[in-house]
Amino acid sequence: MIKYEVVTKIRSIPGNLALGTFYKVKPNNFDEAENVTGELMMSGIRSPVFYVGEILIIDSESWREMSYPGRTTTKWDVEAESFDRVEDALARAREVMDHV
Repeated sequence: MIKYEVVTKIRSIPGNLALGTFYKVKPNNFDEAENVTGELMMSGIRSPVFYVGEILIIDSESWREMSYPGRTTTKWDVEAESFDRVEDALARAREVMDHV
């Protein structure tokens, strides 16, 4: 069965950040860079997993997003409300977005 989940609150910013894309970067000054063994080192960017008012289409068996990447709100420091009807989820998302 399909459910619609609306992200209603981000409890903590660090609890909603995931390590995203990695970039290879060359430090400006190798003398100041730590643990550099070659010309390149890795750097990652943390980015939000969810946004307030976001609507997810959820598989009610796995409680994961049906589309890629299959996120689940239970893994992150966010609050979400579940709805059976997309119309109800849209109404709640609008309500939440009005207070952001």
